Amino acid sequence: MMLKTLTVLLPAIAAVAGYSQPVDAASKASCDGILTDQRAVGISLGNCDLNSLSAADYDKIIRICGQPNGADEDTNKTACHVRGAGIPKKGLAGIVVLKHVYSVEKTQSQNDCE
Repeated sequence: MMLKTLTVLLPAIAAVAGYSQPVDAASKASCDGILTDQRAVGISLGNCDLNSLSAADYDKIIRICGQPNGADEDTNKTACHVRGAGIPKKGLAGIVVLKHVYSVEKTQSQNDCE
């Protein structure tokens, strides 16, 4: 109980004292879309850059979402939702660099809704 209280209080005390979290601290991220390999920039899923993932985390995504589409391909139509930890990509607003994967699931693709 005391450890849980300290976990909640320490960040608040640090903020009041003028300390902040490191810029590279990973936070919760959510990615939705179709897995794509854009040769020039690498592998992405929605607004997430997946190039910094470990092989094990990338394999989790491939098992559920399938192989990524190439730059001019449209073979994989599996829409996926990935939850993980990521950091904002420097210089590209709205893009998250995913560092770790917590869960992967298929979602209903837009083609299924028609």
